[in-house]
Amino acid sequence: MDTNRTALERAFDLASSGRCHSFSDVVHKLNDEGYSVAQLEGPLLKKQLIDLIEKATNPMPKGPRGEKRPADVIGAAILVGRIATGDAEDKPGKAPNRAKGGKAGGESRAKSMSAKRRKEIAKLAAKARWEG
Repeated sequence: MDTNRTALERAFDLASSGRCHSFSDVVHKLNDEGYSVAQLEGPLLKKQLIDLIEKATNPMPKGPRGEKRPADVIGAAILVGRIATGDAEDKPGKAPNRAKGGKAGGESRAKSMSAKRRKEIAKLAAKARWEG
């Protein structure tokens, strides 16, 4: 136990170190090191520690579809550089041909409809674009 540091400071150090995977891990380590955990009360403090633990153990954010890509521009540029040099592997998405399939589906749908029905749909689409 470092006498110059409070239990709260040590808790934040442990949470951001990546060695603890949950809030209870932080509490156990503090107890093992001889610190009093009485200061670790309150939902806001607990949330801050949990967020630090999550950031330290999962440094790469996930995108909207669960892909592990950097959320910021600089991180994305670094990843592109690593892929280009072969240091990282570019993993294609789950359905890379999704757009191609949608186009083919639209063409076959248009062939199965009458000209009158296609015209009705086109009018509805144009109206929706101009109104909203």
